[in-house]
Amino acid sequence: MPAKRFITIPLTDELAQILRDLLGVMAQPVTAGVLHTLLAAMSAPQFAPFRHTQVEAVATLLNDLAEQGGITRMPDGTFQANPLEKKELLNAFQSQTYANLASAIAQALPIAPNLSAEMREQYLRRDVRNAYYAQDTNLLNQALRVIQNLYSDNLTKCFWFDFIADEPLEWFRQLPEPFLAAFGWQFLPAAMLTLQPIHPWVEVLYEHQDA
Repeated sequence: MPAKRFITIPLTDELAQILRDLLGVMAQPVTAGVLHTLLAAMSAPQFAPFRHTQVEAVATLLNDLAEQGGITRMPDGTFQANPLEKKELLNAFQSQTYANLASAIAQALPIAPNLSAEMREQYLRRDVRNAYYAQDTNLLNQALRVIQNLYSDNLTKCFWFDFIADEPLEWFRQLPEPFLAAFGWQFLPAAMLTLQPIHPWVEVLYEHQDA
C-alpha cells in the first residue's frame, strides 16, 4: 500500500464547525491522531480526504482553529472544545453528516485492556449513551457484552443508563425494541435495588408491550 501523502486541507467554515462538533461530542481532550482516526472513520463524503492523508494535516487544521479561538489547545498538545449541549448532541447524532459518529468514536477511543477502571466505566457510559442517541444497535450490543463480562456480579451498577432519566418520556417512547429491552434488563433492576423511581419508565415499557 502506498504511503499516505501530506495533503493540505483548507480550514473552511464548514470544516471548522465539524471539528468543533466532533470535539464537543467527545467532550474530552484528544490528540490530533485520535481525531484523524475519527475523521477517517466517518462515512459521509466530506470526510473522504481524511482517509488519504496523514495525521499532520489534521494537526495543522486543529492548530489553525485553536489560533482562531474555535477550540483550545491544551499544554500537553491535545485539543478540546466546549461540550455540546444535550439538544446539540441529539441533533449531531441524528444528522446525515454524522451518520456513523457513535461507532467512529468507539473506534477512535476504544475500550482498551490497558484503560484504568475509571476510564473504562467512562467509555462504557459514553458508548451506551451514544448508541441510544444514534440508535446504533451494533454499538449498543458491543457495550452490553463488555458490561455483562465485567460487571455481571454487580447489579447496582446502572450508571451506564442513568442519562435516560434526564430525557423526556416522549424521547424514550420512540426508541426501537432493542434499546427498550436493554434499558429494561440493565437499568430497572439496578434502579430498584438503589430505590430510584422507575414508575414512569415501567409505564412506557408496558405501553410498548401492549402496542
